Amino acid sequence: MLNSSYNILTSKLNGFIKKYYKNLIIKGSILSLGIIVLLFILISIFEYLSWSNSLTRTIVFYSFLILVSLIIVYWIIIPALKLLRLGSVLSHEDAAKIIGTHFPNVSDKLLNAIQLNKIAGAQSQELLAASIDQKTSELSPIPFRRAISYGTNLKYLKFVAPPILLIILLVLTAPSIILEPAERLINHRQNFIKPLPYKLELLNDKFESAQHSDYSVRIAVKGDEIPSKIWVGQDGFKYRAIEVRPGVFEYVFKDVINSLYFSLITDDYQSEKYKVSIFPRPVIFSFNVELSYQPYLQVADETIENTGDLIVPEGTKLTWHIFTKDTRNIGFKEGDDFFILEKNESNVFTHSTLAAKDFGYSVVASNEFMTSADSMGFNVQIIKDEFPLITINKYGDEQGFGLVNFSGIISDDHGFYALRFFHRKDSIPAKPWEYKALLIDKNISRQSFDYMLLFQELNLAPGESLKYFFEVRDNDAFNGFKKTRSEIFTFSMPDSKELEEKAEEASDQLKAKLSNSIRGLDDLNKQIESTRLNLFEKKELSWADKKQLEELIEKEEGLKKQVEDMQKLKDEIKELEDMLKMNMSPELIEKLQRLESLFDDLFNKELQEELENLKEDLKKENLDEFLERMKEENQDLKSDIEQSLELYKQMEVEQLMEKAIEEMENLSKKEDNLSKETEDKKNSKQEGIKKQKEIQEKFTELMETIEEAEKLNTELEDPFNMEMDESSPDEISQKMDEAQENLEKNKKNKASENQKDAGKKMKDMADALSAMMSAAMEERMGEDIEQIRNMLDNLLDLSFAQERLMKKLTGITKNDPKNSDIRDDQKNIKDDFVIINDSLMAMSKRQIAIQPFVVKEAGKINEHIARALQNMQEQNLGQATSQQQYAMTSMNNLSLMLAESLEQMEQSMQMSGNKKGSKNCKSPGKGKSPSMSEIMKQQQGLNKGMQGRMKKNGLTGKTGLNKKSEELARMAAIQGEIRRMLQEVIDGLESQGGNGSSLNKIVDEMKKTEEDIVNRRITQETYNRQKNIETRLLKSDKAMQEREKEKKRESQEGKNRNSGNQNNEIEYKVEKENQEEILITAPIEVRPYYRKLLREYLYKLENNNNNGEQ
Repeated sequence: MLNSSYNILTSKLNGFIKKYYKNLIIKGSILSLGIIVLLFILISIFEYLSWSNSLTRTIVFYSFLILVSLIIVYWIIIPALKLLRLGSVLSHEDAAKIIGTHFPNVSDKLLNAIQLNKIAGAQSQELLAASIDQKTSELSPIPFRRAISYGTNLKYLKFVAPPILLIILLVLTAPSIILEPAERLINHRQNFIKPLPYKLELLNDKFESAQHSDYSVRIAVKGDEIPSKIWVGQDGFKYRAIEVRPGVFEYVFKDVINSLYFSLITDDYQSEKYKVSIFPRPVIFSFNVELSYQPYLQVADETIENTGDLIVPEGTKLTWHIFTKDTRNIGFKEGDDFFILEKNESNVFTHSTLAAKDFGYSVVASNEFMTSADSMGFNVQIIKDEFPLITINKYGDEQGFGLVNFSGIISDDHGFYALRFFHRKDSIPAKPWEYKALLIDKNISRQSFDYMLLFQELNLAPGESLKYFFEVRDNDAFNGFKKTRSEIFTFSMPDSKELEEKAEEASDQLKAKLSNSIRGLDDLNKQIESTRLNLFEKKELSWADKKQLEELIEKEEGLKKQVEDMQKLKDEIKELEDMLKMNMSPELIEKLQRLESLFDDLFNKELQEELENLKEDLKKENLDEFLERMKEENQDLKSDIEQSLELYKQMEVEQLMEKAIEEMENLSKKEDNLSKETEDKKNSKQEGIKKQKEIQEKFTELMETIEEAEKLNTELEDPFNMEMDESSPDEISQKMDEAQENLEKNKKNKASENQKDAGKKMKDMADALSAMMSAAMEERMGEDIEQIRNMLDNLLDLSFAQERLMKKLTGITKNDPKNSDIRDDQKNIKDDFVIINDSLMAMSKRQIAIQPFVVKEAGKINEHIARALQNMQEQNLGQATSQQQYAMTSMNNLSLMLAESLEQMEQSMQMSGNKKGSKNCKSPGKGKSPSMSEIMKQQQGLNKGMQGRMKKNGLTGKTGLNKKSEELARMAAIQGEIRRMLQEVIDGLESQGGNGSSLNKIVDEMKKTEEDIVNRRITQETYNRQKNIETRLLKSDKAMQEREKEKKRESQEGKNRNSGNQNNEIEYKVEKENQEEILITAPIEVRPYYRKLLREYLYKLENNNNNGEQ
């Protein structure tokens, strides 16, 4: 009960306390407003009147804020906090005292009740509770909240109303007194200018500038009064502005580096401070240009510093390196193109270009603040690479076709890539140009060249034309190797008829010049002999004698010059033949090649050099030798020319006949084709007549060619046996005439038959002409082969006779009576050799296989024999013996040369025979090969004979086998024949797909045995090798027999074999011991051709001896 009553009392006290603080807040708000308004009015009037500076305004402004804050805190915030019971709050006792001031009759009671409640907490509660309850009941009806009235605050409005009314009045009537000062106070940091009778206006739009530039402050003055002086203030210093024009002043800050602050100052005014921001200026402080030249210029690259205007060769790569500061971008304008360059990490900008033409460029630096007003402009001038130049001079040999020489000059400013010769046939205009690169020095800027054009190398047919030109390219790779062409030349190859006429004319000239040269050489030799006789008795040469010698020498040189001209003429003929594309047989081509070599070797170079040496030191002592050598040279030259002339005439006959045969065959085919066309009625009447007439005209020309060949044949010293059927041409002409008449009568069937008959007769005539020429050639070849064999036998006989005579001469003294007999024998040998020499000279004019050096070797024999006779006459036996030895050596050499010539002729004849036989035989030229059994038997016989001689005579000593020259020669010949037979077996085996490698080893062993026998070094090793050969042959014979058995089982087609070697068995026979020994004159290491020659001769001797014994 106690607590309940007292709680009610407490609650009513708390309500009073809240209202108490609310009333304080209302009161404080009214008073605060009045005071603040009053203070605002006061400071506004102060500022209005004082126009204080920024510092004063700042102090006033913040002082006002502090006072206002204190007022609000004291009058409003503190009561509000206490209303919220924050901080010390009014106690119940204090509240009771305040209430007591309003309700005096309850003051003591209320205070006692509160005090009793505090005491009740410590003493007897019953008595106190009753007392409190009594007093609470008495106070409950009294409204404590009425002790405070909000209306009492209205009395404070009299303090607030005047300031508020005053400020309203000022705002309405004179707002500048309130508003402008308030603005200045609020913006206390800003400078405010007190209105003047003039106005300063800053004309600058931007308050920023680049470093190291000038900043101009421009001031405009307006008003009734204009100050006489205006300053710009900076950092406490004043700088007077210059009046640039009436009412406008200017001051310039030079080379501004950092941001600056300035104000405008007059005698009675100072403006606020203006800030000018300074930003970095983009700066290019240096640059360089790398020049990378084209490789073909062969100039080292270089770098140019701080030079923008350039003169460079075309194609140079320019690379700019621009060094900057405070630069973000570089604008690079190149001609019409603009590039924005980005910097690298080191503030370096790079740009590259190829200088292809003249251009200007400019460089501008910029950053985020500005673009530099100073741009650098430069020009690049290009040195153009000039086109190459070419000049051509053309000149040719008017005497010949298809040869043109060119000399030219090419030039360029830096060098060349290539010089080419282009050509193309007009007959194929769509074909690309073909070219050939010419050799030049690419690094020399001006040079000459020469070129010889042989049109036959371009495979031009008669009548075709060719276009050609030269093209030079410089080494300017940048522009794709610029080229310059010469004028386009044209060459037209003459037609076949014109070429044939030219070739015939040149051939006639060649023959005439050859004949003239022969006559000239005869006259010269007679003059030389006459000069020798005239000068023989003279001790000194007179002026007339020397003049005569000079005339002789000049005449000889003139003849040599004629021979050289003939060589050029021969080359021209060959060139014309190549242009005509003459199809000749391989045999005729080979003969022509040999004939060309004859022309090439007309001069004896060694003898010419010897004559030149004698001519340089020509005196009376060596005059006779000089004239003798000159005569000898002229005689050799005459022999060569006579041989060349006669052989050339033979070649002409053969060429014409081959041409006639070929054309006859072609004409036969054309006539057959025309016959078919006529039969099939493919041609009209006029076309058929025209074609037939053309064939008749060609046949007439062909017969003229044959007649020309016959005429040339009669001019030969030894004509070919050419007997032609004269009726065939008449029959062919008759058939073609009948065909022509039938065509004109439009009887095509009969005309076709006539044409067919004419074609067949042409073919028969061509075959007959071919057979006739082959027979004539074979007849001549057979005769010549037999004659050379006879010459070879006689020459060998002379060689042995000369050897025997030489041995006799070495065994006598000067006073021996046999000297006379030996001289007579030597003369006989000389006379016998004259016959051989004459036969050889005649043969050399018939057979091209007899080369000039063969005839010259015969001349050496005559010379050595003559000198030997002279030395014998002078009793100089030693020199005579030497000359005999030389003569014998030359005889052996000549024998070898004839043997080689004979072999060539036999091979040529065999090839000709095979060619004819191949038409009827599948395997021409194959005869019966010797069997292995035959070869083995012959080898056994040779081995037995060698063994018997070794046992009887031994190997060494005077009677030893190695001293038996004749026996050794026979053994070598037999072994050589066995080896040849074995080689035939190997060739036959390999031709059938077999393997003859094992037999080839036996052949090699046989060769070693031959060498031992010929070189007189038979040893036990030689005999062991022979036994080994015999064993291998036995094994090979068994293998061959097995092979034959296998072939029989396979039922293959049989092969016809003609008889081959007729010597089925060669046995070594014992000769009488007193038989005359045939000496072998070969040295220890003889050459192969001597061995071959010896074997052939001794083999023939062996056969003769065998026949004699039988």
